[in-house]
Amino acid sequence: MKNMKLWSDVLTSIEKNVNKHIYNNYLRNTKILNLDEKKLTLEVSSQYHKDYIQDNLMRDIQTALNEIQDKNLAVLFSIKEEGNTDKTKQPAKTETSKKKKAPLKSKSN
Repeated sequence: MKNMKLWSDVLTSIEKNVNKHIYNNYLRNTKILNLDEKKLTLEVSSQYHKDYIQDNLMRDIQTALNEIQDKNLAVLFSIKEEGNTDKTKQPAKTETSKKKKAPLKSKSN
């Protein structure tokens, strides 16, 4: 729970300094997976998001972390796996539109 609060505080700090579109597209759905004395691991939705955050938002993340934690943490990323991660949800069923054909009737004379 402490980790979630930390990341929420970091996001709140960053949200004040970045464009709303960028925040909503790249940061809003990130999650903290792990935090220890030296590193923070974040879950992001795709490789593209990881690359964008690393290239454009790391300074903001590090600044916010330093202000809140007073530590310089390494930030690592984990790409969220595609597929069904929530076991309560079942994959969508696909229906086929094939209809059974009625058997041919033979003519009797």
